[in-house]
Amino acid sequence: MNRPRFIGLCPRNKERRMHWPDLRALMRGEELSSLFAAPGCHVLHSAQGSHRDQNMTTLLLGRVSHAAPGYPCATDGAASHMPALIDEKDFWGDFVAISHSEDATILYRSAQGRLPCYVCETDDWIGFSSDIDLLARALSRPFEPDWNAIAHHLSHPHQRVPQTCLAGVTEIFGGQSLTISRDLVIRNEWTPWKNVTGKKHRIGLDEARHQLRRAALQTVKRLARPYRHVVLGVSGGLDSSIVAAALANAGAPITLVTLASRDPRGDERHYARILANHLGTELVERFEDISLIDPFRSQSAHLPRPIGRAFAQSADALLSDEARIHGADCHFTGAGGDNVFCYLQSAAPVADQLKRGQLLEALRCASDIGKVTDAGMLKAFRLGVRRAFRPSAYRWPLDRRFLTADALYKAQTVEPHPWLAAPRASLPGTAAHIAAIAAIENHLEGFHRELALPVISPLVSRPMVDAALAIPARLWCAGGRNRAVARHAFADLLPPEIIARQTKGTPDGVAAALYERDRAQIRDFLCDGALADQAIIDRDAIIDAMKNEGPVRGDDYIRILALCDVEAWLQTRFRKDRPARLSPPEDDARQGRCLRAGIAPLHP
Repeated sequence: MNRPRFIGLCPRNKERRMHWPDLRALMRGEELSSLFAAPGCHVLHSAQGSHRDQNMTTLLLGRVSHAAPGYPCATDGAASHMPALIDEKDFWGDFVAISHSEDATILYRSAQGRLPCYVCETDDWIGFSSDIDLLARALSRPFEPDWNAIAHHLSHPHQRVPQTCLAGVTEIFGGQSLTISRDLVIRNEWTPWKNVTGKKHRIGLDEARHQLRRAALQTVKRLARPYRHVVLGVSGGLDSSIVAAALANAGAPITLVTLASRDPRGDERHYARILANHLGTELVERFEDISLIDPFRSQSAHLPRPIGRAFAQSADALLSDEARIHGADCHFTGAGGDNVFCYLQSAAPVADQLKRGQLLEALRCASDIGKVTDAGMLKAFRLGVRRAFRPSAYRWPLDRRFLTADALYKAQTVEPHPWLAAPRASLPGTAAHIAAIAAIENHLEGFHRELALPVISPLVSRPMVDAALAIPARLWCAGGRNRAVARHAFADLLPPEIIARQTKGTPDGVAAALYERDRAQIRDFLCDGALADQAIIDRDAIIDAMKNEGPVRGDDYIRILALCDVEAWLQTRFRKDRPARLSPPEDDARQGRCLRAGIAPLHP
C-alpha cells in the first residue's frame, strides 16, 4: 500500500476508556507502527506521511500543499493549524487531520483529497479508518452488503453517496468534518458551491484561460515534485495531453503510454504520436488484451463500493507493466478532464443567460451549444428556455434497465450526494458543472495498480476545481468548441492537431469483445448470483437480453457488464476463500502475457 493508513477508535462512553483494545495486537502484520493516544481517542497509523503538532493533540496524515506560490509543501507545519486546514484558504492536498480535545475528536478530510476516511459505529465504539478491512478488524465485526446502497449504485450510475455499499459504513467526503462526542456530527466545511459567486459572470475568456493555465501548471508541478519518474497514460485527447504538457513544462521525467484496441474507434496512436513528438517525450504503444481480463473477479474488493470495471483490467495491467519496466514510482492520469472542464451536452448554459436576463448572450450561447451537440441553435435555445423554467438543481438520470421494482424502491431510501442540493439563486449550468465533477469520483480508484503505486489525477485536484468553477458555463463552449477555455489555455503548449481535435476514442471495442467472449458465463453468473437472489436484478430480463448470439448491438451489453462488475465485487469480497487483501501487481504469468507492441500496425 503506497499511501498513509490509519485505524482509530473512540469509546461511546467514558467507562469504555478503561478498557481499550490492543490495536497493535489486532493489526499485527499491517505495518502500522505509530500510536496517537489521547484520553478519548486512539489512532494506530503508518509512520509514512504522518505529522503531529507540538502539543500532541493533532495528527495529520497525508500530504499538504500551501495555496500560495512559493510554498510547495507545508505538511511539516500544517499540523499546528487545524482551523486553517479546515478553512483550507491556505492548504490543499491529500490528507486527513485528526484533532482531540477533552470533549470531542474532530476529523477533517481535505477537499478533493484522495486519502479516504470511513466511519462505523457499534454499541461500544466508533471506529474510523482509511481501509475497510482495518475497520472490520478493529471493531471485530464482519461487514455485510447494504442492499439499499447497492440498488442506488446501480440505478444512479456514477453518483457516489456517503452511504457505502457495506452496511453501517459511511464515508466522510472530501471537505467534510466529523465531530465525535456524544453523537456523530458531519458538516460540509467545503463544497464547490462555496466558490461560486456573482463575480464569475464578469470573467472574460482571456482572464479565464490565464487562471486555468496557471492552476494547471502549478498543480501538476507540485504533485509531480516528490516522484522520480512518472508513467502517464495518454490518448492524444485534450485532457491527458494537458497533463503531459504540464509535466513536461515542470521538467518531470515521464513516459507516455498509449493503448490501442483492434476497434478503430479505440486506436488513437496517431494523436499520441503527434503529442509525444511535440513534447520530445518517450511514447510506448501497447495493444489492449482481453486475455488479461477476468470479469468474475473484482479489483475493487478492498473498497466499500463495487466501482471496479472489468474492461479496464487490461489497461490496468499494461500500465503496471510499463511502470515496472521504466522504474516509475507513480502513475498520472488525465481522468476528470471532461468533468472539470465542463464538457456539457445540455442547454443549461443557455438557461443561465436567460435567468440572468441576458437574451443576446443566451442566443450566442445557443449557437455555441448547437455546434457542440450538433443539435442546432434553435433546438438548443428552445431547450434552454425549458430548462430556465425548472429549478436549477441538477436531476440525476435514473437507469432502470434490468432492475426490479423492489430495487428501485430500495434506491429511493438512500440520501443523494450532498453537492446536488443547489442553493437559492444558483444557475442550472453551474449545478450541471458541479454534478459532473461529483460524477468522476467513482472512476478515480478501484484499480489493481493503486495497491502498488500512487495513481494521481491532477485535473480533479482542489486548485483545478476552484479555477474551473470560477469560470461561467457559457465560456466552456465558446466558439462552438467543447472545453473551449482549456483549449485556449494550452494552445501554445500543445500541437494544433490536439487543440483542434473534437473526436474522442472509446473503450467500447474492448468491452464488446469481452462480452462476446464470456456471454454465456456472464449470464449464468448474474442469474445464479447474489443480485438475483436479493431481487435487485430481473433474471428474466437478463436472460431475454442475452439470448441473441453474434455481434453486440445497442448498448445493453455495457449495462450488463456493469451489473457483472457489482456481482463480481460481491462474490470477491464476501466469499469465504477471499484473501484478506489483493496483492500488488507483480511479475506473474498475467504480466508475462503483456507483449511489447512497439509501433506495429494493428491492421496489416
